[in-house]
Amino acid sequence: MFKGIKKIVQERDLWDPKLRLDCKKEEHEGACCATNILGTQPDFAEQCTAIVTEVEKRGHVFMLYHKHHCESDFIERFWGAAKRQARQQCDY
Repeated sequence: MFKGIKKIVQERDLWDPKLRLDCKKEEHEGACCATNILGTQPDFAEQCTAIVTEVEKRGHVFMLYHKHHCESDFIERFWGAAKRQARQQCDY
């Protein structure tokens, strides 16, 4: 059952009444928000997501690519390899 970030932080005695749930910053600084506090706890930092656990349980490798870098996307690497092979083997 989902408890929510605030409830979990309160149960761990880390809640401050002035604390925000999320500060929306790119780079978090210390105890800036409840999301960062909970995310830096060792048991939360080491926890895999359900999809990663399920994929790895079936013997596969789970890889995530950066959201805005199409050059690192799998399809770009595939097309690059296909073009390289076509250039090497074709003379048209």
